[in-house]
Amino acid sequence: MENKATLSNLKNTNSPLVSVCMITYGHEKYIEEAINSVLMQECNFEFELIISNDCSPDKTDFVIQTILKTHPKAHCIKYFNQQKNLGMMPNSIFVLEKSQGDYIAVCEGDDFWTDKLKLQKQVDFFKKNKQCSLCFHNATIYDEFTNQSKMFVQEYHKKFYTGTDILERWLIPSASMMFVNVLKEKKLPHFFATAMHGDLALQLILFEYGTFGLINENMCTYRLNESSATRTLFYKLEYKYAHIAQLKEMKTYFKGKYNRFFDQSIINQYRNIISHYKTTYLRRQSFILLKMMTFELLAIKKYHKEIWESFKIFIHNVLDRVNGRTT
Repeated sequence: MENKATLSNLKNTNSPLVSVCMITYGHEKYIEEAINSVLMQECNFEFELIISNDCSPDKTDFVIQTILKTHPKAHCIKYFNQQKNLGMMPNSIFVLEKSQGDYIAVCEGDDFWTDKLKLQKQVDFFKKNKQCSLCFHNATIYDEFTNQSKMFVQEYHKKFYTGTDILERWLIPSASMMFVNVLKEKKLPHFFATAMHGDLALQLILFEYGTFGLINENMCTYRLNESSATRTLFYKLEYKYAHIAQLKEMKTYFKGKYNRFFDQSIINQYRNIISHYKTTYLRRQSFILLKMMTFELLAIKKYHKEIWESFKIFIHNVLDRVNGRTT
């Protein structure tokens, strides 16, 4: 049966310059703050807020419906209430493909913006820096588990960044991103639907259209909580296996541009998988994975000598563990 989303509040007929994409699932405690932080924006242009509620089991829909009925800027909202759970990345694609603006900004349902001029500042930045395909800024990370906050990046050292820069270090908070709507010209590659690091995949795609520019201000908060993907996905073995497959697919898609990063990431994932296996079945699983890792490394041995050398040390350590020796 085809999944259908109920659409609410299609009143804004003006063509928006910016589309704000907001996916949400189980965010009844946070969604109001997220929506209000977008609707408080002061701009000299039209914007739309596209919300897709991925069949939340809690009262997220009730909160959104209340805002639609009471907020003076509710006409800016296009709300889709999914009747069947799509999953995080398909839901992200759903809102991106609904975007009509020349630019797309992102704010997930448990994050929020803190500067009412954020959208205006980013659009102004694009007008002055036409070589850029993405604009970003700093953020506060708030950890609900520790009740502590810190800066996403303590200090940025330049104004413009490349694809290599973002591969070497996590620099761009998702809630800070505004980018050129390249989806008007080209669909996202198929691997994006199952991306483990959706932000990174999107950023690498966008880098094909221009450089990335920084506004060196803090204008949003990224929240770590029970629903954060960083808390729930990254430690599962099935995630790591799927991540390896996706890294290989992305390596092929980018045709050698970022081979060094993808090769190192693949090897790191194999290492992480092996570290999860317990002694009771370490021998069988370790040898299977070592064989897979060796096959990968033989292909890159000639131009990644340092990875090959570190892998040889790793092999000895694993064999020592298998044979009951300590290192």
